[in-house]
Amino acid sequence: MLQLLNASLTLFERNVVDRAHLQLRAGDVVLLDGPTRSGKTQLLRLLAGLVKPQSGQVLCHGKPLEYHPGRRYFEERQDICCLLRRLEPLHALSCQENLELVLRLSTQLGRARIEREINSRLSQLGLMEQKYTRVEDLSVSEKIRLRLAVLSRPGAGIFLLDQALHDADSATQETGKAWIKELLKSAAIIVLTAEDQAKLELPVNRRIWLDQGRLLES
Repeated sequence: MLQLLNASLTLFERNVVDRAHLQLRAGDVVLLDGPTRSGKTQLLRLLAGLVKPQSGQVLCHGKPLEYHPGRRYFEERQDICCLLRRLEPLHALSCQENLELVLRLSTQLGRARIEREINSRLSQLGLMEQKYTRVEDLSVSEKIRLRLAVLSRPGAGIFLLDQALHDADSATQETGKAWIKELLKSAAIIVLTAEDQAKLELPVNRRIWLDQGRLLES
């Protein structure tokens, strides 16, 4: 279960979320919608623990979800897979180095297992030839594939998606859709934006509208 309890988030003097209450339970597939710049991405970041509410709480399985940016996010967030367009791999590192860093922080795998996992993810996403290429030298679609590889949490129960395949070419969209749908087999809760829902063709059972800090369910 994932909950907002009277949670408020203000950015640049704008109420993104205003004293919001929300309960997400196992089996929920939630379409998050709203006007452009209404704060959908920031709401998903709040649910993931990537930004801190000014007031109220975010609960995950009944326990407060503490604010863990950067490195601690990968160490602590084992049950949440957050595929957000604005979460980027480190541009100065290669594909292999990005994946190795995340797997060392988020798993207890030994060196050989990590190498096999890196090769498996890169192979499935069509990036083996770019294994030692720095992120800054990748094409836009290659960066999208790498982002999927880096941010994926196989076995996670909660998935938050925001324009995960935005700007991808047709080949990357097909590869990415297959990859994400495989990940979602373990999902208990899915929250995604309209663009993701259209591309993945997932049936939803809840629709939540965000506008001017208010959450409205239809």
